[in-house]
Amino acid sequence: FDNSVDVVGKEIGGLSVKSASELNDYCAENGIEAAVVCVPDSSAKEVVENLVSLGVKIFWNFTGYDILHNHKDAGLSVENVHLNDSLMTLRYLAN
Repeated sequence: FDNSVDVVGKEIGGLSVKSASELNDYCAENGIEAAVVCVPDSSAKEVVENLVSLGVKIFWNFTGYDILHNHKDAGLSVENVHLNDSLMTLRYLAN
């Protein structure tokens, strides 16, 4: 799902990118339980709150937004990925 008109409708890895405006209906129709969140930090809170309201309970979080801190009582499972840390580790290992 994306907001960019340059991306919506394109096929990436065998999957068609849908408009973000279709997210609510898609989740409701398909009983989505898990989400990969890879959006700008400025959009993360809104996106996550929407996904939680749609019943999503599992998050692979690539943003700086602290999902667990902001949704303490929602019973969520979250794996935070900090790309800067991973890049630093990879650079260290490459030496």
